[in-house]
Amino acid sequence: MRWVYDICVSDCRALPPFSGRRSIRRARNLLRFAGRAAGFRATDSRWIDEALRQLAASDALAQTCVASVDGELHVYRGEIHLVAPAAGIPDAPLRWSGQRELSWAGGRLRFVTVRGAGIGVRNLAGAEVCVAARCGGERLQPEARRPRHCVRKLLQDAALPPWQRVRLPLLWVAGELAWVAGIGVDVRFACASGDDGVLPLRDPDCAQSGSG
Repeated sequence: MRWVYDICVSDCRALPPFSGRRSIRRARNLLRFAGRAAGFRATDSRWIDEALRQLAASDALAQTCVASVDGELHVYRGEIHLVAPAAGIPDAPLRWSGQRELSWAGGRLRFVTVRGAGIGVRNLAGAEVCVAARCGGERLQPEARRPRHCVRKLLQDAALPPWQRVRLPLLWVAGELAWVAGIGVDVRFACASGDDGVLPLRDPDCAQSGSG
């Protein structure tokens, strides 16, 4: 398995590889180092021992989660992630009525005016637009040549880890799903070539730049 750490939800960086051949002492030190890199405070020895026990008992493809007061250790697709705590997501949908940005889960969701991309302005005219977290069962068709798919499947295909999926913003227009961060715009709402559009861009948590 390969070590990565998350300073915030969307920022992963490589750490030295972990191997079962390493001594217990070396493995503990590696986990302490990874914890500090992820912003954890002095890591409790009992948590380290439990994390190492679960890592030793799981295979590279298992989805493991070990929680602590400072965050969580996850195993996903053969990588070990240390994820620091992040701001919560809104309990209720946020209404968008043309603002340049909305606060979302400790970061920002910006709305950039573009041409020939994003969500067509004419598709937004007169409609109630809101941003909400996933609740399950949503479907999206990001490409005309592909059928409509479950958002969960699209996110899995995009290799987004589960703890990131639950924090993604979804934009709804008149009760219909129009955009999913990390996936894109539904073809029904896509801006036509040459038309004015609005492109939602999700800035990562911790106010770091990025794209939605």
